[in-house]
Amino acid sequence: MIEPPGECDFAVVGAGILGLAVTRELMRRHPGSSAVVLERASEVAGGQTGANSGVIHAGIYYAPGSLKARLCVSGAREMYAYCEEHSIPHERCGKLIVALHEGELGRLDELERRGRENEVPGCAAFRATSCASSSRTAVGWRRCTRRPRASSISARWRGPSPEGCRATACRS
Repeated sequence: MIEPPGECDFAVVGAGILGLAVTRELMRRHPGSSAVVLERASEVAGGQTGANSGVIHAGIYYAPGSLKARLCVSGAREMYAYCEEHSIPHERCGKLIVALHEGELGRLDELERRGRENEVPGCAAFRATSCASSSRTAVGWRRCTRRPRASSISARWRGPSPEGCRATACRS
């Protein structure tokens, strides 16, 4: 176990995504300050963050213009930029949303509309014949909406701390 410092400017409880993001922002807003991150698990992202799927959501499911949609679209854009700037591995694997029968076509149209109105990059509808070239494993669809920029990132990736993030992680 690492012993925490005897004195610091900030103490943050939890070394998951929120605790580390808060610590990073504190260090950015208060240059020269010190922080300690207290974590009961044996590693960073050892709890809920580590169990996260790592999907970077695009905003296709949220009501157009809603706060969720705006934050999702801008957050995805910022996440890609951050990952590229700090050489954090991430995968832009794409996503197919498939209508398996006639009754699902209306919902598919609605998702495409939401994606376009929310300015989700690359969101488009395709007929089944066009979708077949995108996925060999999906069968029985009538039409699909493709979002080529669906992405994921590992919450457990370990790399150098970004500049300005100097914190001590310790176990209780």
